[in-house]
Amino acid sequence: MSQRILTLSIYLLQSITISLTGLLYLLFALVFYMIFFDPRQQTPDADYYVLVLGLFGALFAFLVTLSVASRANRAVHFPFLVRLPSRIEYLTSVILVSMVFTLGVQFLLGLFAIFANGPDFTVLQLMDIPPIWIAGNTLFIVLALHASDLVASGWSRVYVFGV
Repeated sequence: MSQRILTLSIYLLQSITISLTGLLYLLFALVFYMIFFDPRQQTPDADYYVLVLGLFGALFAFLVTLSVASRANRAVHFPFLVRLPSRIEYLTSVILVSMVFTLGVQFLLGLFAIFANGPDFTVLQLMDIPPIWIAGNTLFIVLALHASDLVASGWSRVYVFGV
């Protein structure tokens, strides 16, 4: 089971990374960096850094998950879906790819912001970053997955977003 998830995840990650969509997401990240972390100025506070990059990660995770789910839902990928004994493996690979791509871009953007004009961090502040970013990303990945056509076949999405 884990080998099928890993194989499908690598395939979907390669598909999103070398596509025009992946390039546009990287350009979106650079524009975000130029707006919120101007290289000519010092980043004011470590909390600003964590909060702004956390919000970026949540928005970015939502968009990436919608893109990966739409790629996975294409008719060319249905032979994968037929061969898998459970649809859960397919959904898990979409979640895994979205999380890896989002955290990768978020981490690179964070490194740019730290090395160019970043604030000074304490060890406690550095330890706070991963739980905050991963929790926000996970929430928005699940919301985006429920907003996609890959999951929401035969039922209304209004209930999920209404709650």
